[in-house]
Amino acid sequence: NAVAARASMSVGALYQFFPNKEALVTALAQRLVSAFEATLRTPAGPDPARWSLPAEVEAGVSALAAFIAGKPAYPHLYLAARAGGAATAGMLDGGIAHFEAIFARRAPGVAPAARRLHARVTVETAQALLVLGASADTGTRNALAGEVMAVLTRYLAPFYGDAPPRP
Repeated sequence: NAVAARASMSVGALYQFFPNKEALVTALAQRLVSAFEATLRTPAGPDPARWSLPAEVEAGVSALAAFIAGKPAYPHLYLAARAGGAATAGMLDGGIAHFEAIFARRAPGVAPAARRLHARVTVETAQALLVLGASADTGTRNALAGEVMAVLTRYLAPFYGDAPPRP
């Protein structure tokens, strides 16, 4: 009802566009995910070998944490939509493709299937942990973001860190 009221329409009119509540929640969550994905940046500099993995992980996690903090409804919509199962399986595909492309530039010798998996683990890990911590106090959220950065940097370093990448 609140969504219909905010859209200045009746509930019946709203459901002309969405077959059920789950479809509405999924659409709202996807809209927010797409808004965040539109803010993602490609690392600066033409030479991927000069990118700092920790700095790039920090930039991405910080951006997601700030986005979640600025959109209080996002964690609830995200979790409700992801509980929808197969209908939302591709919800994070834009972010995954973004990081997969960065990984390809950073370490072209890593197999494409491995890069895609690394990108999925990166995106899913950051989303899950930061969304689950969204209701915590600011200090705890900041500490959690720092831990997410550490986890992802350590996970990605053997493939995309400063040492030669392993295939």
